[in-house]
Amino acid sequence: KKNSSLNRSANAFLAMLRWARENDKISICPLIQKKVKKLPESDSIEVIRYLSPDERARLLAALNEREKPGEPDYLKTIVLVALNTGIRRSALLKLRWDDVSSETRTIRLRRETAKGDKQAHIPMNDTVCKLLSEWKSFKKITGQKSEFLFIGPTGNPMHDVRSSWKKTLRDAGIENFRWHDLRHDFASQLVMAGASILTVKE
Repeated sequence: KKNSSLNRSANAFLAMLRWARENDKISICPLIQKKVKKLPESDSIEVIRYLSPDERARLLAALNEREKPGEPDYLKTIVLVALNTGIRRSALLKLRWDDVSSETRTIRLRRETAKGDKQAHIPMNDTVCKLLSEWKSFKKITGQKSEFLFIGPTGNPMHDVRSSWKKTLRDAGIENFRWHDLRHDFASQLVMAGASILTVKE
């Protein structure tokens, strides 16, 4: 965890203790009687990283290698949707089918999954429309019924794809590239396509 994340967790914990003391749930707590020093947050400076054309080709090749004939691969679908929409991993893995509209060609991010507690609608390009249409057809053929797009072995929504993602990066020979960098790559593609900074921000 970064220091910035630890500071946020500590603040939330201390707020809980203060509430408990003010509402007579606990009698005494030394932690809230003295100032707790925050950790330095120099580690929160973000390094911008996106795919080079060669890395992009190698990543797509590695993702294609995962697919079996006539069977869309879950990781390839998730990665390509992220690359083409900029949606955060946590929000992407919690998407429901009724969040996806082929008519308006948008994906709805619910308040509970979107950052900043604000609902948003993300446009889908041809790539994303095709990917999700094929994924939905595959799920229907295999009889996997769920309100969520991506479900794990237990039938619950996937919560992580870390191991398969790391293996794919190794297979593609890509180093120092985090999942969050898919968002940076999406933003860089928008800028290079002539989108304004305001559009990229939204």
